Amino acid sequence: MEFSHKWANQVLKGRGMPSPGLDCLETLIQKAEPDELSRLYGVFKRLERGTEATGEADWLIGTLRVSEVLPELVEKPMDGIVPENVESSTRVAPLIAEVPKPQRKASYTEAKSTRPKHHIYGIKGALTLEMDLLRGKSDEGSVLQTVILEAAVSTAPRSYDWAHKIAFQFMRRELPLLACALLGLLERPLELGNHGQSADKFVVITDQGDKVFVQVKQGARTIAVPVGPADVHAWTELVMRALASNTPAMGDAIQYASLNRIAAMENMRVAKAKGK
Repeated sequence: MEFSHKWANQVLKGRGMPSPGLDCLETLIQKAEPDELSRLYGVFKRLERGTEATGEADWLIGTLRVSEVLPELVEKPMDGIVPENVESSTRVAPLIAEVPKPQRKASYTEAKSTRPKHHIYGIKGALTLEMDLLRGKSDEGSVLQTVILEAAVSTAPRSYDWAHKIAFQFMRRELPLLACALLGLLERPLELGNHGQSADKFVVITDQGDKVFVQVKQGARTIAVPVGPADVHAWTELVMRALASNTPAMGDAIQYASLNRIAAMENMRVAKAKGK
């Protein structure tokens, strides 16, 4: 997926953040070096999902302000020339350092587009399941994988409001419970929540025998989608792939035995909480 300046402008508007305008965004994207471009895209993507890290929004606003105030500096470097009546301590070099260096027009292809992904379409809503990376790392410093769930409400037949989707990234400690729910090992619905900046995102997964009923909630909004056997299998595959990546010392047999043990513990915990 191309890193579009129009999409970036929509993300800013959707989050209520100031935009320097389409022309400025297009110039910034075209002139950015690959590493800076990748960082920019990642921040925009997390802003769209509502999963940005602390400080990322401020960093982006600062970057956009520089690109808006100094568009000519992006196009034509100063080459060491300092305007008259400007003290050396106020030279624009520090500002230039914050702006991506000029280069030929870049065409950025989303690296995440190659990640395993699965779509589930229902009458009233749709889900997208995709492999994702957790912000934190393991104790050994390795990257941790997870699955992100995105839900959108239906607006017409085969049309969904992805611009106002709800994104829910499963935490590392939630992945085994998610696997247990998908494998039918839990006796009661699995409810995970308190996600997002306002701690108002929840996911409820209910095993109904012939299907799994999924509810994705944010505040007063709820998007419900029934998930059939083939889609449950695809979702389970993504979750098991993430678990295998995060726990390479476990083989398939030990992994499944561990999930059975976790399910038994969760069933007992919920039963005690219900007073049974």
